[in-house]
Amino acid sequence: MVTTTAAMQLYEAGKLDLDAPVVRYLPEFGQNGKDRVTIRQLLSHTAGLAPFHPFHRMGITSAEAVRQAILSDSLIYEPAHSPATAIWA
Repeated sequence: MVTTTAAMQLYEAGKLDLDAPVVRYLPEFGQNGKDRVTIRQLLSHTAGLAPFHPFHRMGITSAEAVRQAILSDSLIYEPAHSPATAIWA
């Protein structure tokens, strides 16, 4: 809920385009097929990313290591334009 609230505040201030690719704001995110994922898809959980990673069980414990794991992650399904069209691979 905090992420959505912060994103909506940025949107209302004209500082965030929900339909812009994430790489506009975070260029490193474009690895492994994620270059066309939009902010809206991330917020609506239709970006094609795995819903959860047990980073602590994977031995990934620092904030920077978690960040790098997320940036290098691959899509598990094609990004959808709405939650109803999200199809798991």
